[in-house]
Amino acid sequence: PGLRDLDTQRTGMGDEVEYNPFFKALHEEFSQVFERAQAACCTVCIPQTASLPKSKLSLDFVEMHILSPSPYFRGQYVNWNKSRGREASFDIVGDVMHAIEGFSKPFSVRILSEEIGYNKVIGLIGCVD
Repeated sequence: PGLRDLDTQRTGMGDEVEYNPFFKALHEEFSQVFERAQAACCTVCIPQTASLPKSKLSLDFVEMHILSPSPYFRGQYVNWNKSRGREASFDIVGDVMHAIEGFSKPFSVRILSEEIGYNKVIGLIGCVD
């Protein structure tokens, strides 16, 4: 599994978080999910616009990008898809997030930036290979 660095300075593809379609959908279509994530102090991973699916964003896709600390392993995170049997786990080392479980093959993505809010951490991440 390779890592594609989609750093906006290198690719020239600006992706300001406030204009990102995923981020906009979180605040508009999925505002209740976003409020729950904030209240639980979750990490919300905002995929870079270029890596988003062409179809309308689903609740399943959104919850795949909301992470809580693992109750079992320090430094690991689990997504919010557990209730639908789509739980995945990740770890973050430096600016790279690694998918550990829950996918047909492992992958890694680079965290391009982080924004810290009152009850949330929002990370802008890149595409996967």
